[in-house]
Amino acid sequence: MRAILALEDGRFFEGESFGATGTRVGEICFNTSMTGYQEVLTDPSYHGQIVAMTYPLIGNYGINSLDQESRSPHVRGFVIEELSKISSNWRSEMSLDEYLRQWDIPGVQGIDTRALTRHLRTRGAMKACLTTENMSPEEAAQRAIKGEGVIGIRVNGLGVSGDSRLQPLFIPTPRSQVRRSEAPVRIGGAQVRIERCRVARATHSDLRSDITQQRDAKGAGHRIGNIGLQLQHVPEITVISL
Repeated sequence: MRAILALEDGRFFEGESFGATGTRVGEICFNTSMTGYQEVLTDPSYHGQIVAMTYPLIGNYGINSLDQESRSPHVRGFVIEELSKISSNWRSEMSLDEYLRQWDIPGVQGIDTRALTRHLRTRGAMKACLTTENMSPEEAAQRAIKGEGVIGIRVNGLGVSGDSRLQPLFIPTPRSQVRRSEAPVRIGGAQVRIERCRVARATHSDLRSDITQQRDAKGAGHRIGNIGLQLQHVPEITVISL
């Protein structure tokens, strides 16, 4: 199915649709990562944006439930040069096309994303319309002009008024006997990998504290046993995130 990506300054690109169908308007931006397209899709910082990937082949290792940066994707549209026909990875649970269909996000392939990136770097930030509907590029460009960008939008109910409907996200501990450590994060849009790092740092700090206490009790030269087991203990951290 034909798809059009029209920028508000009048430039447009034609390609082939994948994922969901329909029309989406948002600020167009680009990402130059060679891998990590799933992390890009679920990164809260891309909320309300149409993201273009400059790397030419996307979707080759599929989608899995472990690499998400939040509970759901945040982009309004996804623009790539070529969609891989094969998802080859032992962790893959579905294809990129299936994932975007599941979350009702339209995608377009066959776009010269590097030319698009050069245009955006020269002209600056702007809105765009990604559509699979039967409309002309000029009509799509008008949709982009009239559409909503990212300025002033509300993210999951967290806006200027400060009313928050965020739900806790738990990073569980592998062992229930380890002492509980709670560190709530109240910044909207925290990535899951940030919280994983906080978990790791908390674990390291707890281990170092335990070793210090035992050394103080038994002498500086005392060898601490079972450090390998202690390193596997991860405190449970309560994370409030998108």
